[in-house]
Amino acid sequence: MTIGSRIRQYRREKDLTQEQLAEYLGITARAVSQWETDRTAPDLSQLPLLCNIFGVSSDVLLGIDVSSKQKKIQEIDDAAYAVACTGDHKTSLQMWLDGIRQFPDSFQLIGRYIAEVYMYAWRVEDKELHKERALAYIDRVLADCTDSRIRYETIRIACMWYPKIGMTDEALKLAETLPETTQSDMKQRIYTGTKKHEQWRENIMGDFTNAIGLLVDYACLQDDDGNDIFTDDEKLRLCETLIKMFELFFEKGDYMFHAQYPEGACTLMARIYASRKDSENALECIRKAAEYAAHFDTYDYEGVQQSLIARGNIPGGIWRHDTHNNTYELLEWLRTQSVFDFLRENPRFGEIQKQIEGTAV
Repeated sequence: MTIGSRIRQYRREKDLTQEQLAEYLGITARAVSQWETDRTAPDLSQLPLLCNIFGVSSDVLLGIDVSSKQKKIQEIDDAAYAVACTGDHKTSLQMWLDGIRQFPDSFQLIGRYIAEVYMYAWRVEDKELHKERALAYIDRVLADCTDSRIRYETIRIACMWYPKIGMTDEALKLAETLPETTQSDMKQRIYTGTKKHEQWRENIMGDFTNAIGLLVDYACLQDDDGNDIFTDDEKLRLCETLIKMFELFFEKGDYMFHAQYPEGACTLMARIYASRKDSENALECIRKAAEYAAHFDTYDYEGVQQSLIARGNIPGGIWRHDTHNNTYELLEWLRTQSVFDFLRENPRFGEIQKQIEGTAV
C-alpha cells in the first residue's frame, strides 16, 4: 500500500469525508484527494497531525515494518556495543551516530550514544563535538522520549554531567524528578561542600536505619510452606547483631526515634527466651526493651545528634497513630502475652513492670 492508500483507509475507518479531514488539517479537500490518488504526498510537518487524527504511529502511516525496523536498530546497537567492548570508542561512537542518522527517532540508539559519550568521549580526538551532540540529544530525550528506562538513565547521566559544565541548578531540578532513593544519590553527587556532607550523612543514615528497621521482620520470615526460615537460635543471633550494630552506630546513645528498632529486637528475644522458660535472659531483654521504649518516648525533638556518623543531624519528631506512647504499648504487650505468665510472680518482673507503668501514657 502507498501512503495515499493508507490515508484513504484510515480516513474511512474514522468515518471522515475528505472535506472533514481537510478542515482538520487546514488544507483543501482537493489536496487530500491528490494525496489519496498518490499525485502528491503530505508535507513532513503534516504527518504528526495525521497520526493524531488517525490514532496511529508515523511508522504505521508511512508503512514501515516496525518489527523489521527494530531488528535493524538492535543489530546496530549490538554491533556498536561489541566494538566498544574492545576499547575502540572512536569507532563505536561513530557506529551509534550512523545508526541515529538512519533511524533518527530511535531513542534506544540515542540513549546509548549519550551514555557512551559521557563515559568515553575523553578518549577520542573529536570529544568536544561528541559532547555537544550528546548534550543536545539529552534535551531531545527529556522533551520527547516516553520510554521510562531510557529517560531514567538519561536523567541519571545528566545529573552527573551537568554540574561539571556549570549546570548545577539544572541537575538539581532533574534530580527532583527521580524516585526518592535515586534522587538522594544524585543530590549527593551534585552538591559540594557542606551540602554534600549533609546529603551524604542523610543517605548513610537512611540506608543504615532502613536495614536495621527491617531486620526483625527479616528474622521472622517464613517459607512457602509456612515454616520459619530461621531457627530461634538464629533469630537471637540476628537480634543481637542488630543491637550491636545499632549501639556502635549511635555510640553516644543519641538514638532518638530510631530506638524503636532495638526495642523490637529485644521484645522478640524476650519472647523466645520466655518460650524456653529462661527467666534470666527473658527479664533482661524486657528491661532493655523498656529502656529503648522510654528513650523513644522522651527524646528531644529539637535535639542534635552527636554520634560521629550522625553528628549534626536533627531527626525531629514523628507522627503517632494514636495517643499512647511506646512504653504504654510495651506494657500492654507484656500483659497480653501468655508466654510471660510463668514470670508474673517473679519480683524482678514486677519491678520492671512498675517502672514501665511509671512512664506509660
